[in-house]
Amino acid sequence: MKHNLLCLRTFCLIAALVCLGTIQTWAANEKNPEAVTAMLNRIGGEGAASRFETVLDASLASGGKDAFTITSQSGKPCIKGSSVLAITTGINWYLNHYAHINLAWNNLTTDLTQVTLPTPTTEEKRTCSADYRYYLNYCTFSYSMATWTWERWQQEIDWMALHGINMPLQIIGVDVVWKKLLTEDLGYSSADANKFIAGPCFQGWFGMNNLEGWGGPNPDWWYTRQEQLAQKILARERELGMQPVLPGYSGMVPSDIESKKGYKAYAQGGWNYFTRPYILDPNSQTFTTVAEKYYQRLKEVMGESEYYSMDPFHEGAQTGDIDVASAYAKIAQAMTKANSEGKWVIQYWQWSNDQYKVLSNVDKGKLIVLDLYSDAHSHFGEYQGHDAVYCALPNFGARTGFFGRLTKVINDYFDQKANHSNMKGVGATPEGIEQVPVLYDALYELPWYTSAPDAKTWLANYTTARYGATNAEAQEAWEKARNSALNCPSSLQGPQEAVLCARPSLTVDRVSSWGGTDIFYNAQDMVDAAYKLLQAKATINGENFSYDLTDFTRQALTDYANFLLKSINDAATRGDKTAYATRRDAFLQLLLDMDQLLNTNKNFMLGRWTTMARAIADEATGTTESDKQWLELNNARTLITTWGDYNASELGGLRDYSYREWGGMLKDFYYDRWKAFFDNRDKGTALPNWYEHDWNWAHNAKLSYSNQPVGSTAEVATTLFDKYFAILTQTDGTPYYLYRYMNTDLTSTFAQKALRGETYTFPLQNVPEGTTASLGIDLNNDGTISADETFSTLSVAIPAKAAIGKVAAKLTLSDGTSLDFKVTLKDDIQTARTVSVASADSQQGSVSIEGSDALSVTGKDEVTMKAAPMGGYDFLNWTDAQGNVISTDNPYTYYGAAAASFRANFIVNKWGTPAEDRSEIGVVSDYGQYIKQLGMSQNGSSEQTIYSTDVCPQSLCQTSQVVKAPKGSQITLHWTSAGGLNYCNLSAYADWNCDGDFDDADELVATAGKKETNDNPELNDYTLKVLLPYDVPEGITHIRLRLDGAWAKGYDSKGAMPAKAQAMRMVYDIPVEVTSQASTPCTITVKSADLTKGTVDANGQPETFTYGTGNEIVLRSYPIAGYSVKWTDQYGRAVPKSWIDGNFLRFRAPESGTYTANFQKELPGELTIGNWTFQYEANDDDELTLTRATSGSGALDIPASYESHPIVGIASEALQGNTSLTSLSVPASIKQFAASGAIYTGNYSGKGVQNDAIKLGSALTTDDDWTITFNVENGGQSFNQWGSSLLATGTEALASIYDKGFQLYLAASGNIVLKLGSDEKKVFTLTQGKKAFSVSVAHNAQGDLSVSIDNGTDTDSYTEKSYALNTVEQLCTALPEGVNLNSLVVSHPDAAVNPLKGCTHLQKLTIDKENSAFSATDNVLYDKEGTSLLAYPAGRLSSVLSLPSKVKTISNEAFSQCRNLRYISSTNATPAVAMAKAFDGCHLYAQVSEANIETYRKAWGIPVLALVSGSNDLADATAQKLTSEDAVYLKSSGTDTPTASTLSQDIPVWISIEMPTNAYGSFYFPAAPTGMFVEGIDADEVSESKLILLRYENGTFTKASEIQSGIYLMSIPEEWSGKSLTLQFPQSEAEGKQLNGAVVNGSTKEANFTARIYTFNEDYTLLKLLNEKSTFSISPFTAMLTGDDHSAPTINIATLTGIHSPNASTSIQPVSIYDLNGRQISSSKLKSLQRGVYIINGNKVVVK
Repeated sequence: MKHNLLCLRTFCLIAALVCLGTIQTWAANEKNPEAVTAMLNRIGGEGAASRFETVLDASLASGGKDAFTITSQSGKPCIKGSSVLAITTGINWYLNHYAHINLAWNNLTTDLTQVTLPTPTTEEKRTCSADYRYYLNYCTFSYSMATWTWERWQQEIDWMALHGINMPLQIIGVDVVWKKLLTEDLGYSSADANKFIAGPCFQGWFGMNNLEGWGGPNPDWWYTRQEQLAQKILARERELGMQPVLPGYSGMVPSDIESKKGYKAYAQGGWNYFTRPYILDPNSQTFTTVAEKYYQRLKEVMGESEYYSMDPFHEGAQTGDIDVASAYAKIAQAMTKANSEGKWVIQYWQWSNDQYKVLSNVDKGKLIVLDLYSDAHSHFGEYQGHDAVYCALPNFGARTGFFGRLTKVINDYFDQKANHSNMKGVGATPEGIEQVPVLYDALYELPWYTSAPDAKTWLANYTTARYGATNAEAQEAWEKARNSALNCPSSLQGPQEAVLCARPSLTVDRVSSWGGTDIFYNAQDMVDAAYKLLQAKATINGENFSYDLTDFTRQALTDYANFLLKSINDAATRGDKTAYATRRDAFLQLLLDMDQLLNTNKNFMLGRWTTMARAIADEATGTTESDKQWLELNNARTLITTWGDYNASELGGLRDYSYREWGGMLKDFYYDRWKAFFDNRDKGTALPNWYEHDWNWAHNAKLSYSNQPVGSTAEVATTLFDKYFAILTQTDGTPYYLYRYMNTDLTSTFAQKALRGETYTFPLQNVPEGTTASLGIDLNNDGTISADETFSTLSVAIPAKAAIGKVAAKLTLSDGTSLDFKVTLKDDIQTARTVSVASADSQQGSVSIEGSDALSVTGKDEVTMKAAPMGGYDFLNWTDAQGNVISTDNPYTYYGAAAASFRANFIVNKWGTPAEDRSEIGVVSDYGQYIKQLGMSQNGSSEQTIYSTDVCPQSLCQTSQVVKAPKGSQITLHWTSAGGLNYCNLSAYADWNCDGDFDDADELVATAGKKETNDNPELNDYTLKVLLPYDVPEGITHIRLRLDGAWAKGYDSKGAMPAKAQAMRMVYDIPVEVTSQASTPCTITVKSADLTKGTVDANGQPETFTYGTGNEIVLRSYPIAGYSVKWTDQYGRAVPKSWIDGNFLRFRAPESGTYTANFQKELPGELTIGNWTFQYEANDDDELTLTRATSGSGALDIPASYESHPIVGIASEALQGNTSLTSLSVPASIKQFAASGAIYTGNYSGKGVQNDAIKLGSALTTDDDWTITFNVENGGQSFNQWGSSLLATGTEALASIYDKGFQLYLAASGNIVLKLGSDEKKVFTLTQGKKAFSVSVAHNAQGDLSVSIDNGTDTDSYTEKSYALNTVEQLCTALPEGVNLNSLVVSHPDAAVNPLKGCTHLQKLTIDKENSAFSATDNVLYDKEGTSLLAYPAGRLSSVLSLPSKVKTISNEAFSQCRNLRYISSTNATPAVAMAKAFDGCHLYAQVSEANIETYRKAWGIPVLALVSGSNDLADATAQKLTSEDAVYLKSSGTDTPTASTLSQDIPVWISIEMPTNAYGSFYFPAAPTGMFVEGIDADEVSESKLILLRYENGTFTKASEIQSGIYLMSIPEEWSGKSLTLQFPQSEAEGKQLNGAVVNGSTKEANFTARIYTFNEDYTLLKLLNEKSTFSISPFTAMLTGDDHSAPTINIATLTGIHSPNASTSIQPVSIYDLNGRQISSSKLKSLQRGVYIINGNKVVVK
């Protein structure tokens, strides 16, 4: 047996070497090799091999490359090959190109014994240019192959051989390898091993180190079957000359390896909420040992190979703790040790920076990189010369869909090969197979061509092979498919997804988390392809035809469903219940109809998948029904539904990733979901738990599915075509497939022509049975189709006096189908007439006539004229000789018979266009990142195309036609892209004040898209609704759509790209002509918001009425007594004041809509809110601002509204000085309250961009006070050879003259140059060689401009008096990367307002989280972003404010009159910018790190507090930086007392004291305290008089009411229990000292003494002298009473003072605790004392 295995391996090795060109010749030719003969008999039936001659002839190899020839011998086709695989490839070539037999996944075998096999008359030779012909993806083994039996595997291996594949991935049996390794080598139990090894359908991700255990546990029979199957597969692959790619070792181990074995291993994070396996420490001996054992087990199960696949760190593994470079090196070494000839095959897939390290840590020749997604984007130049393989990845998740990049791959393979010498092969790496076989037939033929075949010709030949005969209709069908669904222009992870299979919603944009439902091609093309293929049914048939017709029809109907769902949503949005119900029912029926279609072909049936899964159990002995259910339910059905458990499915996003559009599944699973959705939606009840729904179906053993097809594909397809499509004939004779049951808008593409005075017939080929049709045409072109313009026939007599030109038309079928289109009404021109054209102003634009050089033509033909605006102008419209506006179309076509003249009118374009960076225009084009069609609709009109293109424009900035819209109306913009806008973000602007920019309030109208991802599919088919304000000026304005790259730099805090920023992607401007009223009739509804408070009418008209164009509308309201009315439109906006006439409205409508009378109580003179009263003001929108509190106390909870009037403001003075306010709650509605004065804050990083704009929130004027401050971080780089512009006014950062402006220029020398006008006013040299410095620019109302620079050591400044500065609306820079402006703040300091100033007892402040202007954290008021501190409640009960790190500015008087706050703690290295008066009205300290002391002292102008806590000692470096203005805070914690050993005596000291209320502490104070506070107690409640003080002097105790210098026994009042008391002293003493009867420490360091000390008894009435001396140390500001043999053994405090106990009423027993160093310990720590010796109540106690 060993001998036989050795012989087999030797043969395989030799065969492999021949395949790879290592061995040039065989010993002799071999005729009809056994492996080839066996394969022919398997694919063609027993005896098929006898109809061929095959010859293995190694001499055919050319330059070491595989080759085959096709010829004839003995009257038979003869295929000769340089290797077995060359022969099998030649056989497939012969079958396709000569015999017209195509074997594919749907048809893997055929009867070759009876068919005609043409005998070649000439010899054809093909040589392969690809050394590596790779196949499969780890995922394929799960998404497609997990349910395969050995029968199906044999067919697949034969398919591989026919396609010349020489290195297929082979991981069947990897679970067996791991089971043996874990249980036999690493000591795991079988149960524990099964917790790690994944189940049948999830082994792909187990093999890629993504998950553990899911789908298991696997029964024992499974491992036996897998090992046997693996060996069969490998034997067959090797027999046919393939070198399988085996799963190598990448360091993977179970996540419990450390707890079980103690091995050092690293977590790699999670994978979609699954636990990833760990990776062994690559630098450990364990790694080497385990790797060696793994390869031994691999060899035992699978043998050896030349190729090993390892993919460590796959899909986002965390590598932070891992030595990645070493890991790659050790993985390679382990492979080489196991097989010195082995090569590592690695997938390039979403590599992180760490993953690129494999390239520099594996030797050349030992690594092959699979460029996994070459068909979308390739990376051959990044692989540092390592061999690489061009791979196509046409399918993700095995999701059903007709999708590909056929033409691109055919051409791109050869382009990449020509450009990259390291591209050595071709491969297919789909996640799922058995779909779109044409892609694989083409791919694997490419290496056998010398240059790219013509895609159209190749595909035509393919159809002949596919169907066995040439058929023109089939060829046309496939050509349509090639240019649509098989021509994806983007990197979409296809296929595009089926909305039918999505979690139900009316706005489905994807089925799986990473897919998209956008259709990137014209969906009509796939309908046409399917229809053409269907027409071929009369002449072609067979399995291939059935499969393709099923797939084509399925895709056409799937695309139809996409549009049908959108139409359902449209009907629901419009409230059209009839249309909604019709479309809903059609959608549900479509699911059932498609289920019937798919069940006509076994390859589209769920039953095939589940039957195969269950059949696996039949390949093993001892299996039961439960094993079959485990295979079907836990694996096969789970994979294609929830994928994982709840977390992986719903949170990880894996659900429906592998959805299947299969017969059986559409009916039972997807239909059931949609039916439940619609039923609950229509009833208004809660939707089901979709996860539970999906999981329950997957695990429902009662459901079973057949694998036997039912019915004829062609018959069912014919029925469904008639049911869902109506066919129109277009003017060019081609068909258009009208989608039934919905409205289709073809106003821009489906144009008919009709002659005035003649009959026009609409070209509908078939009126569906049981339906009636009507046709409407806007014959007078007034914008509406009236009843007398609607006809119940498809033939209409066009009046001779009908309007000339394009008019609206509508086809309506009784089944809910409708079509909007255009009809060109024209004259039958019999007599030549003259048509002329002119420009209204030749300086603004020129005109031309198509086909003529003249501006006037005479003839009978229609005349098309075009206007071309000059730079700075836009085209407006065409007017006739009488000045009437004729059209805004450009070009415009005149169809009339009368002579006419036309004038083109232009307008000034004040908006300009952004500067263009066209360096990536190729990317824009290749990825389809542009709009193909942009339409506009308004006031219920059909969508009109205002811009379109079929190719990528060469200019990034495009302008559409002018659109008209009344002020106050809404316009709807809708666009479809070329397929790649998912890589972009939308920033949409409108210039509402017509000032030429887009930076005013509310001019950013929309943003869409996520940053740094291509997951923005919604932008490929997007609808944007733009609501015009009522006060927008009439005339022309612009809407601007920016579609910038998702990875672009420069987005602002709102996620928008500035409107005028330089463009690298497309920008679209839409000129809008704003009018005063609608130009079409409007349907107006009037209603009362509450009939109990008032009624309405329409002045004699019905409450809903359609008014003619320009009609005045009168709506009347009648509020009851005590109420007033506020009118709002359908958007909730208040109507313009000019419409209001008392309680009535008088207006001309901007559009159809509803106007509501809202009745509200008339407001009183003052508002009452709780126990508070307020004066107030109301604006025109009836919004209220509280102006002054006139009474009230305690808590104030301001509501969002008062009697339906929104409360939007609190005037700055409304609450100021209110000392009775204790808490304040502010609602979300408040927009006016506090102001920081800052109009810009942020950090600006140099980008290498000239004139990079910094937009200001409001302008800086010449008669106002303002400041600009920032810190410069200078890395030494320079923008150009002369220097960089730090900051300049206006839009030019590097101008030569700044007229009434300024520039701060950072010269290359490091100097700062101040330029005013054209003069260099000042050169600051103190910045030379400095990496950091700060700059301040200040301007006052007198016009003085001052610049000051501080380099950290020195300062310099310059002032220009009375400088007439222009208004500054923006600043700009020109900075390289490495030069940054940090903490840039532009502010109006005097505008900063603290609205809580003087509210000295305000402790609590809350702001509703939904408030858009303000926020509160820990009761402190900030702006919404939390970057500006606006106000600190003066009564807040805390001594410290920990300043949030994101705070950038502190407003004036923010801390005014704060009563309890003592210091601000900040951890930022850069201080927040404090405005000039930020700390007025308070005395605060800044508590910062030693490194930041000088920075904060200078920036904030307040003293510094050095805080020392625990048992720490103040750092000497910190002590040296403190002045007598600063302070040190020694903050005790439990038994730990801090010190400041090197502190100067003149530095103030704060001491914190913690003690229980039932005990005395003994203290020594070097001076009277300057202040005291108790944490959490209001300052009003803290005074020395509340302390119990016993002063000790000359052996006597006396009661004291205040603290002076001296020794004290002190106790705190009960209300301070558990709180920290802090005493503040002006200075300290140098050392501890001994006084009469005591030792004391008035210093800030520990003092050491030896003495006999007194301690308290339990109730603190006696002091007891200890018997022995002890050596001890005492903490700062404490004392110990001492005695000797002559001293009294006890001191009776009660006798001396009359005081019996500090708190006589307490029942708690006093405890006095000291350690052996004499340090007093809080009695609260009694139960938590550490081990040691203590003195407790005068007795020595050992704590064990």
